[in-house]
Amino acid sequence: MEQEREAFRAATAAEANAALLAKARCLKQAGSYGDAAATLTRLAMYALTPEEQQEVLYEKELCSYLAGDFEAAASFADEFNAGFEPWEAKRKLDTLVYAMAGRGEALPLKKDGTAMALAFLPPLGHWYTGNYGEGLLSMGLNAFAAGIGAVNIWWCNYLTAFLAGAVALDYTFMGNQARASFLVEQYNYRLREDYRRSLIQSLYP
Repeated sequence: MEQEREAFRAATAAEANAALLAKARCLKQAGSYGDAAATLTRLAMYALTPEEQQEVLYEKELCSYLAGDFEAAASFADEFNAGFEPWEAKRKLDTLVYAMAGRGEALPLKKDGTAMALAFLPPLGHWYTGNYGEGLLSMGLNAFAAGIGAVNIWWCNYLTAFLAGAVALDYTFMGNQARASFLVEQYNYRLREDYRRSLIQSLYP
């Protein structure tokens, strides 16, 4: 936040760049690679020296690659290579970036919308990403809450039935959907990481 304030208060492009670079370094250190790449795109490139421009373009490519945004990484690689001569580590990164951008989209990724639609009927949202045990637990909890509601309606305890129904609704249509979306993100991340590791091993045995 402090670095963002410094960038906002900066009197010159160079001062703003310094603050944004510091923020990007912090985000990268914290593992927020996508946010780091997005922060680097806000830099005023004209206010950087050629050496700084070279380093920033490399960092954009690297952070985008680490974030799994291979198309953006390939775009930054093209921008770098159009104006600068890559070094050995940069050439190795380019090889991975272009390979992932070219073939990574063929991975059998799960879709967030499909998971959320299936989440309306536990345990299908969980099963979509292979989380069978958690799906059965979700189904059991929802069935238990619905059962309590039905029993209390039978006993004319309408307030208790309403509360039990609210719990079931909250878990099924809110928590359950959020969890299904998270599981898709986790599943796709693991798939990309496995592919990336196998690609590294094949390219650099």
